[in-house]
Amino acid sequence: MPSPMLFPETDRFWDEVRRFIERECSPLDPVLAPAGFLDVHAGTYGYHVSKTLPVDTFRLFVFHKGMLDRIPPGFFLAAVEASKPVLANEVFVVFRHRRFPAPSGPVQPVAPEHLNSFHAMVARIAQAPPEPARHRTAVLVTTYNRSSMLERSLPQIAALGKPMLVVDDASDEPHRRAHAETARRHGAEILTLPANRGSACALNTGLSYWLADPDVEWISLFEDDVDVRPDALEVLAKVQDAKLRPCLTGRYNHRLIVAKQVVAGVEIYLQRSSAAVHVHAHRDYWSGVLPVPSMYLGAPKPGRGGPGADWWITGWAPRSATKQGGNLVCVPGLVRHITPNASSSTWAADPGTGDDPPL
Repeated sequence: MPSPMLFPETDRFWDEVRRFIERECSPLDPVLAPAGFLDVHAGTYGYHVSKTLPVDTFRLFVFHKGMLDRIPPGFFLAAVEASKPVLANEVFVVFRHRRFPAPSGPVQPVAPEHLNSFHAMVARIAQAPPEPARHRTAVLVTTYNRSSMLERSLPQIAALGKPMLVVDDASDEPHRRAHAETARRHGAEILTLPANRGSACALNTGLSYWLADPDVEWISLFEDDVDVRPDALEVLAKVQDAKLRPCLTGRYNHRLIVAKQVVAGVEIYLQRSSAAVHVHAHRDYWSGVLPVPSMYLGAPKPGRGGPGADWWITGWAPRSATKQGGNLVCVPGLVRHITPNASSSTWAADPGTGDDPPL
């Protein structure tokens, strides 16, 4: 089999597909194909990106019969369902997504003998036992100069039983030492930034750390000034859904409610947005809102306003739930904010109403 990274110029099956792509596509039209096609078509995306991009991204799907195991089964079956075959030979079957019109001109028939063998492969993949669902959840906690807050919140977060990373945004030395000791005692990894860059930078750093692990499907973000119910992530697991409810919070904000529903026996509130006291989201959602922009370097700081990172995640980012026509899902009573006044806020913000209600 030719290398998937090099286009085999003398292979007639590969060349037939190359010529078809040239007739069918403009140079940057997105085509999912073995990586070697990048040599001849700039719009090629290798099979590995099917773990990251949705089916609707692509105009053409170039399926190599000997490489189908390199494509996640769910993506492969969805691509076949969303498209129709337009070319088949001994090695390849090419599908065009139905949302793209066929180019004008004569339509070549698809060789039935090659297409039939491919459909037999599709049937075997469809009948194979599904892969075990991945629900591994990781926790991110951000902190800055609030060792007493972290000392209170981290034992509660550790009780959730998930791997934890604490990102310290270059706290002053006494707090830095205290943060590191608190993390050590409660089994959390700690990452200390070399300079204070602000909460957006801390978020981007911590989220990228967990997103580097493909087994991490959900990431739960906590600020350091929270109380957390010990079953919070178990309750959220009943409600979370990568497509329908990809962004959730356990902290209630009565001013932002759009509607109420019951899902899996759990009452949920739909909200437009939320402060990032707690945000629990699927890895695809986090990837869609990264990088979180900094309002100014080192934000938040007294007299200069809040960081804005939380509202970006839940409501301002173009790929946030709100801007995609959905909502943030709140399961109330799982997390509460414990910064009661301006003196305990890193940017002198007065919450006005004091502590949230008890959990």
